Amino acid sequence: MTARSVTLELSIDSRFRWRVIRDGGSETFETISHPLRIKVLKTLNERPMSFSELKRELGIKSIGQLDFHLKKLGKLVTVNEEGKYSLTNEGHAASRLWRP
Repeated sequence: MTARSVTLELSIDSRFRWRVIRDGGSETFETISHPLRIKVLKTLNERPMSFSELKRELGIKSIGQLDFHLKKLGKLVTVNEEGKYSLTNEGHAASRLWRP
């Protein structure tokens, strides 16, 4: 896998959600505008997790809710050979946007 540089120009809208102004030709990062998706990225940045581990760690009761948001994250998240969710290179880049 080759690393790819991603340049984003972001702003926060009136509801305090991230909005992409310009994404420098990469995939649109509109998907990271939801607080739960940000939590998913931060959590998976620590270590790969199974669906049930991730659901428990995030305190989500609905399987459908987690499945919906994982699908929205698209190319930022993948399932590894052990069946655990992990971040792609783009997912790691996106997760760094919220580091202190």
